[in-house]
Amino acid sequence: MLTILRSDPDFLLVYKPAGMPFHGEDKTPGVLQVIREMEEKGFLPPGERLFPVHRLDTVTSGILVFARGRKNADALGNEFRFNRITKVYIAISDQAPTRVMGTVTGDIIKAREGSWKLTRETSKPSITHFLSFPYKHVRALRVFALKPVTGKTHQIRVVMKSLGSPI
Repeated sequence: MLTILRSDPDFLLVYKPAGMPFHGEDKTPGVLQVIREMEEKGFLPPGERLFPVHRLDTVTSGILVFARGRKNADALGNEFRFNRITKVYIAISDQAPTRVMGTVTGDIIKAREGSWKLTRETSKPSITHFLSFPYKHVRALRVFALKPVTGKTHQIRVVMKSLGSPI
């Protein structure tokens, strides 16, 4: 389920597949639960505690960073908080965007039926830089590189939908 990509004295990099929740849902174990089981079963040095530095939504696959110990968690958390770490998301859509590159800025608010939407207001804006290009193997698909400056709830999905290219 989880794949350890790199083990460093200060952090652990883990690949999370799409469909796996960060926190457990119903009877599906979450990333955090699997990490805690690894600690309990001795897959980590005795007494070591891992702290998540960020999360990914259930539908999102990608790399997660876990800090080794509270001191490293504080330091790595500050790197994310003050945008000293660059996060880039890769997304695929079967819809062409209204623009092929640029920055999307706006407030993300709750819409009807539990969905989210981007507004033109900028009181607490999400900011996302993006670039898109055709997927060379399947011309009907577009690939997007997205670099969020902020970390708002469902930011990538809301931005993609606002561009006319839902993922």
